[in-house]
Order: sequence, then structure tokens, then C-alpha cells
Amino acid sequence: MIGIGAKPYSMSLPEEPTWTTSAYNGTSGGVELQWSATDTQLACKLERSSDALEGFWSNRSGWLDEGVYAYTDTDVESGVTYTYRLRVRNLVGFERIAGTTASETIP
Repeated sequence: MIGIGAKPYSMSLPEEPTWTTSAYNGTSGGVELQWSATDTQLACKLERSSDALEGFWSNRSGWLDEGVYAYTDTDVESGVTYTYRLRVRNLVGFERIAGTTASETIP
């Protein structure tokens, strides 16, 4: 660990967040996604793929502010299954793609 000011920072890859919610909301017309992490200072970027894109991942959110662990994807189409993954970055700048995904089929 290194310290900047009074805060210690880990010199390792950021932890993987845990998905807590992935659900289509008919009122907002989007997929509501939430995740959690014990590191409250992770920056996260949500990426999406669909059955039509066959493994191509597109950026959905850009880098969210540190500690923001929710996003609603409103650019969705009926009948399509979307798979989401997270790219996370810690305060030192190390990044990783989380190994777990969340999926939703839009009615």
C-alpha cells in the first residue's frame, strides 16, 4: 500500500463488484442496474453486449464518479437480451473487467 495524504491506497487490481440488481422497469423503459463493492472509491464503467452483437461490448455509461454504483440503461429494444459487465478502476489507476455479468431480456 502507498499513502497519499492520510489515505492508504492498494497497489493491486481493484476488487470485483457484486451485482445487486438487474431488472427491466416498464415505467422508466430501461434496465436498472446496481452493484456493490467494499471499496467505496471505485470508478466504474458499464459496458453492454446483446445477442445480436455476438461478443462486442459497447460503452453505456462512460466513467461514473467514484462510489456511484447504479445506472439505468434506457436505450433498449423489445425482445432483445442484453448482457452487462463492469470495468472498474481504483484510485491508483489500475483497471480490471469484472468476471461476472448481469443479463436482462426486454419484454
